[in-house]
Amino acid sequence: MAVDEAPGTVTIYMRGHPVLSANDHGVTVCNYASRTRRVAWAEISCFADASRYSEGSYFWVLHIVLHTGETVTASARPTPQALAAIGQVAARHGIPADLAGVPVRNGRPAHCGLYEDPGGLPGLRYWDGRVWSPLLPPGIGNGRTVQQSMGSWAALPTAGGRWTGAQTAARREAGFAALAVAISAGVLAWCVLNELGFYHVTQRGHWNVGPWLVMYGVAAVFANAARRWWRYRKFLLKVDQAANGSAGTGR
Repeated sequence: MAVDEAPGTVTIYMRGHPVLSANDHGVTVCNYASRTRRVAWAEISCFADASRYSEGSYFWVLHIVLHTGETVTASARPTPQALAAIGQVAARHGIPADLAGVPVRNGRPAHCGLYEDPGGLPGLRYWDGRVWSPLLPPGIGNGRTVQQSMGSWAALPTAGGRWTGAQTAARREAGFAALAVAISAGVLAWCVLNELGFYHVTQRGHWNVGPWLVMYGVAAVFANAARRWWRYRKFLLKVDQAANGSAGTGR
């Protein structure tokens, strides 16, 4: 994505395609799957983070909220340059644009994970889908992505007493890992048994190994998924230990 600013005009591109442009008259939204929409500045109430669900995950989109309550969606990547350009052009016309660049649903984070403390404290918090974890040390991420927080999220509930969100998520990840291992082992067993007892020969007399390679590939995919889920389980247990001051090990 690139931001191209000409006199009086800001245009945000995504893969060479204009997504959002603004000038002294208003904003023009041009998405791939919808018609071009033009909105005058007088119609706009604010710019807000939002999300779109696709392929099993939520992706960030920009909502242009009108005074009527209607929203106009612009699909783009929330790069720092794009967010800064939107903020600058909105500020020229006195329109709020408090954007974090993270997927939001109903005013809450759309994804579970690590976020900057929404209250501005030096540390991180884990959002488990319902409440914030207690304050975590800044280094808990260990290279993992930490999402920016919005100031309004400080009003979202924070866990009181012992927080179990990370433990619950860890058990879920362990279940996914176990299921993926079982599927991978089952596919491998099927391949071995069939190769031993039922060799398929082509008309030219060569082994028809294509189907077996595909099945071995399926087994490898599930094995890799199990590894990722298990690694995330270990990370969640680390978060639980940091949040609750647990000295226990081996969980």
